[in-house]
Amino acid sequence: MINYLKASAIRLYAELQEQYGQFSDTALFSIQEIAEKYFNDTDLDTSVYVKIEADKKGVIKKPSKTKSKPKTSFGYKNKDTSGLLKVLNDFQLRVDMLDNRTTVQQLFNLLIAKDFTEGNTEIYLQCETTQFSYIVDVLKPFFTGFNPTSIERSGKFITKTGTPLKANNLHKNKVHNPKEKEEIDNIIQQLQ
Repeated sequence: MINYLKASAIRLYAELQEQYGQFSDTALFSIQEIAEKYFNDTDLDTSVYVKIEADKKGVIKKPSKTKSKPKTSFGYKNKDTSGLLKVLNDFQLRVDMLDNRTTVQQLFNLLIAKDFTEGNTEIYLQCETTQFSYIVDVLKPFFTGFNPTSIERSGKFITKTGTPLKANNLHKNKVHNPKEKEEIDNIIQQLQ
């Protein structure tokens, strides 16, 4: 019963996105991304959606194959990017966000790029995943598509352990009071 309710909620979210997605600035999520983001379900069984459609219509319907092209930009909203660069520099100075293999300028260029798939720059993180998850959370309002899913999709972010950063890692390590929270909050106020 719980799986059926979860599947119904995901289906409702997908239908609402389909109908009203053009009115939103945020990226549209696939069914798999919705399951991952809201239910931490990385092994989604899509056959449930075929069964829901069959129950509704009385006939088995194949899942639609409408796949929108994933966004390849984080979509910084402000035309003046100097404030973002200052914030990133402050994060590096006070929180030690980036490993010495990555410069703040490389991160800045990736965040404002029109297409993050171009180029081969990788962003090596030095801070804890809980801190970076919080930084992503506070930066999210200033972007149209800066979220754990797009970070994973970019394939550009590498953790302290040398593994690519996954959306699930960011979701699992989300805490309300990470180390140096006050510093991060004070720095982000420069963008407001």
